[in-house]
Amino acid sequence: MRAARVGAVSIRDLLVIATTFSLLSLFLTYHLGFHATRLRLNAAAEAEVAVVGPARDASLPLGDLRLILKKLEEEQLERRSGAMEVKLHGQLSTLRRDLPLYSRALRRAGFRSQSNISILQKNGNITRSSDGIDTEAWCLFLCMMPLESDEDSCLNEVIPLSLIPSQKIGRIPGIRRALWSRDGLCLTRVRLRSLLEPLRPKPCYVLPGQYEDLLTAADGPRFNTSWVLKPLAGRPDLLTTMEFFSRVRRKEFSESFEGIVEEYIPNQLRIFGYPVSVQCYLLITSLEPLRVYVYSEGLVFFRQEKEKGYRKILSKSWFLSQLWRHLSKTSSPVRLAIERTDEALVHILLAAQDAAKGFVERTSSTAQGKRRFRCWNCFQLLAVELVYNTSLHPEVLEFDGQPSMRESWRGEAVGSGARPPWHHASNAMSSLKAAVLLEMLKILFASNRVHEDTLAALQSAAEDMNIGIAGGNCKAWHTICLSMDDLRFILDTQRESMHLNDFRRIYPTSNSERYSNLISDLQILPADDYSRNARQYLTPKLHVLLSRLEATFRAQEVPEYEYSYLTETRLNSTRSVNTTLGVGANRLPVHVVDAIGSVINTYVLTIRRKNASEGEEPLNTTLRHTVCSLRQKYSHSKAFNSGADLCS
Repeated sequence: MRAARVGAVSIRDLLVIATTFSLLSLFLTYHLGFHATRLRLNAAAEAEVAVVGPARDASLPLGDLRLILKKLEEEQLERRSGAMEVKLHGQLSTLRRDLPLYSRALRRAGFRSQSNISILQKNGNITRSSDGIDTEAWCLFLCMMPLESDEDSCLNEVIPLSLIPSQKIGRIPGIRRALWSRDGLCLTRVRLRSLLEPLRPKPCYVLPGQYEDLLTAADGPRFNTSWVLKPLAGRPDLLTTMEFFSRVRRKEFSESFEGIVEEYIPNQLRIFGYPVSVQCYLLITSLEPLRVYVYSEGLVFFRQEKEKGYRKILSKSWFLSQLWRHLSKTSSPVRLAIERTDEALVHILLAAQDAAKGFVERTSSTAQGKRRFRCWNCFQLLAVELVYNTSLHPEVLEFDGQPSMRESWRGEAVGSGARPPWHHASNAMSSLKAAVLLEMLKILFASNRVHEDTLAALQSAAEDMNIGIAGGNCKAWHTICLSMDDLRFILDTQRESMHLNDFRRIYPTSNSERYSNLISDLQILPADDYSRNARQYLTPKLHVLLSRLEATFRAQEVPEYEYSYLTETRLNSTRSVNTTLGVGANRLPVHVVDAIGSVINTYVLTIRRKNASEGEEPLNTTLRHTVCSLRQKYSHSKAFNSGADLCS
């Protein structure tokens, strides 16, 4: 008995000693590994992993990382220099509305005019037309489907294919569920309400699931507010709390109502007495990790009063730059409004990532089990509608995943065939839409080589961070371990930034670390049923590093928050005219006007016109010459009858 007890005690002591030794080893590896990297790595280890960071020895070469970045860049730029083909899929009505303007932008960006088009018919059949081109030799896939259509019909066209990095897909899986649909956007805003103080989104309820929660809120602290009822499709309706309960008592508002109910935004911004809403264009080139741009110009719609349902006044609209100029004249904080708008958009997109990931995993299920599909090639252009209160705090109303690109009043007849009095502004809107599409294509298909700049930026960021690169052999002391996909994302981020033009990146930026608390809080929120098993976040992983890289990339660039104007140049401030230049000095005032005719600036040009013989050499009569004359005939029926050049 004593021998057995001694043996048991000995085994227990050995286990305690082994456990203590293991914990001590882990402690030393974690805390002293910083100094361990100063040891010379052998040749096999150097070939296996490239390590960058403050713990590196200066003698360790960066050749491996340079070669990795160069190889990844060559893969990304493959097939961007040759003929670029387009593959289209969509509903006929949407194609008829948007395709003409898209075609113009595509031709200007260097794409072939022929397209591989598949049209989804109402009966579910698909009609295809390839115009004689290789159906798989495409580099851009555009999905033109409305909200109520089946999004899977677009994704099924490309997801089964073996995509290469240079191919771009114009639809991000999950955007419909998280942002585009009214109920999805409402749920995304609900996720933010518990995290953002004090400027958090207005209350929103998805019915019928949150019907009881709505009644509790309306009968309690929200009794004196007004509510906006939005069905999943159709016009919204504005009600006071008393009107809402009156409908409930009369059973005009049933528990089975499908839609959303959100709190009305009080004290909305008014211009000349009219309530206004703003439409901006967003370009998302990656949802996770997040990379998003906003176009500097937008549209401002003047709306009717509550009695007429806040409908748009078609004959009265502005560009966003006109709104900012108008507000700046009243000493309004325009720059603060732009900053708040960027923050509001980034907040919603960060909150939407979880719902979008759940959607992707659910739709990518196979017979063997669920498979998560992350589309590194996907992008999406969205239109977002916002309203501001009198303090210029923005509230996001809706997202449109297929913004209208109809060419305004292009050959359309009104009444007897005359164009409306505001058709000049409509043409300017068409120019705005065309500019958005063209600059979007320039960003997506940028071909600059940036691997050297990226390497230098990583070295600079490594002064404050321990960064491991490649292969899954990162050490315990590394702050972050970057995969090949992470490096591709960083290369794309830098390459796209060289072709922004009137787009402005709102995430990631050099000051993105202000979103760190929100990103951390979103990770601990309860997941929904679709995304609970797929919560592998990439935005939090790269968040701090991307902010440091952006600070390095943008150190010498111009400040943000500059916005452009849609303008034209005229010699007369009221209308476009021709002018005649006389012999001698001519002083011409040149007016730069905006889309509604307001003069922004005036320049005076002095043009001196020489006479016919000034500066010419004397006629050399020894050379052979040809004498020409122009004969013109005048008739009463026509002012001029073109003559012929007679040379002898």
